[in-house]
This record gives sequence, C-alpha cells and structure tokens, in this order.
Amino acid sequence: VDGEAVRHAVGGRFRAKDGAVVLTDRRLLVANDREWDPEVVVFDDLGEVTVEHWEERRAVILRITAGDEIVVVDRIKDLAAAESLIAAIEAS
Repeated sequence: VDGEAVRHAVGGRFRAKDGAVVLTDRRLLVANDREWDPEVVVFDDLGEVTVEHWEERRAVILRITAGDEIVVVDRIKDLAAAESLIAAIEAS
C-alpha cells in the first residue's frame, strides 16, 4: 500500500515454499513464492493476532493465529530477527 513501511521481516517456508513474514506499520503479511500464484495471507487487525513459536533444529517455527486463520511458517534461520518480529507483534 502506498506509504506503508516495513518494520520487520523474516524469511522461512510457508506452505512448503520459500516465503516471508512481514510486519508493516499497518498490518502483518505472510507470503510465499509459489510460481504463477503466490499465496498471501494478510492480518489487518494486529490486536487479534497471536504468535506461538518454538525452536527446532536451529530454526524457528511460527504459528500465527487470528480468528479462524492459522498460518505456520517454519525453517526461519535468523533467530534474532524472529525474536524481534515476535516482540513487535506482541507489542502491537
């Protein structure tokens, strides 16, 4: 969206494809690079978002939930970036 600024971003795997979780000043987006038709999930109301996380084999797994929407992003290798993203979502 015009004027939207990225605050945090981490790369990982979303629905078995390379993907990213991006927190902007307005919303949270999760997307992958599925050829021809990338999958994108948008969480507009950050107040409804909860994040569970755990470490497995030196990578972070995120489970992001809001209402009926549940998204899992795994194979996040940048642990510090994941922790920063989680803290920022929880503070929203």
